[in-house]
Amino acid sequence: MKNITMNKIKIFAAVVVAMFASASLFAQDVNTVKAKYNEAAAKISAKDFNAAITLLDEAVNLGLETEGAEETVDAAQKLLPVCYFQSGLGLAKAKQLDAALEKFTKAAELGELYGDAKSARNANTMIARVYTMKGADAFNSKDFATAASIFANGYAANPNDTKLALNLAMSYCEMGDLVKGGEVYKQILSLTHSKYDADKATAKEKFTNYLLAAASTNATESKFDEALVYTNEIIALDSLSAVGNKLLVQLYNSKQDYAKVAELAGNAAALQATPEEQSDLYYMQGAALSNSDKLPEAIEAYKKVTAGNNVANAAEQIKALQAVIASKK
Repeated sequence: MKNITMNKIKIFAAVVVAMFASASLFAQDVNTVKAKYNEAAAKISAKDFNAAITLLDEAVNLGLETEGAEETVDAAQKLLPVCYFQSGLGLAKAKQLDAALEKFTKAAELGELYGDAKSARNANTMIARVYTMKGADAFNSKDFATAASIFANGYAANPNDTKLALNLAMSYCEMGDLVKGGEVYKQILSLTHSKYDADKATAKEKFTNYLLAAASTNATESKFDEALVYTNEIIALDSLSAVGNKLLVQLYNSKQDYAKVAELAGNAAALQATPEEQSDLYYMQGAALSNSDKLPEAIEAYKKVTAGNNVANAAEQIKALQAVIASKK
């Protein structure tokens, strides 16, 4: 009986010793995690961000397996995207762009993973800027296919980087892909903050010029329907576009769609900057109305031809139409 009791006492003592040993080991692990974190903080103060990253990773990995280290793990996780970002900045300044991209990409990923939206946003901003730097040589050398493939990566990271977006849109358009280029230009134009106003104006001007060139090329090749698609895009960008509305009337005139010419010419004329341009459109309107047998309306249109090369012809048309009307009475 005595032996049994002594055995129980020995077993109990062993359990107690094991518990204290476990508690001591547990405390040691927590302290180790904190020590890693504190060492990382010292490295951050010394701007040795790569060393800090290594230590923070160790703190997180060890802390995830250590009860009671949750706060330290959380603090370490919050510092990791910041350290990757700062490391990326140093590499970017040193023109080590590929290495910088790796750091910024990791910073963005960890920012998303750990709920640090600011770090993720800052990292994506820098990713776009680094891709702008990477694509600059190809862009300036007019290797637009290569430039577009590079800029597209940066655009995916930060569509609100309007400088990069303008370069990407231009690269697409110079390659002849006005669909992709147009998508990017329209994305720029959709931005609402006033800080984008200057770049929005640039996007509108450049896209209009590309569309105008495409419309004119198709018109020269007598592909009037294709030209109309591009022209309508111009007017969709700006319903008051003088050049777009004038071209629209000219295209319908080339298609001999006189009803459309008669309908649109007056509005297009009102948008023109000079009497000569206005008169050219009123002359087309007069001819269209005459071909549609709307003689009084044609005369009124011809009367508005007051400048340019068609003044004399308009006067002759008025006389001829008046004579036709008189003969029908």
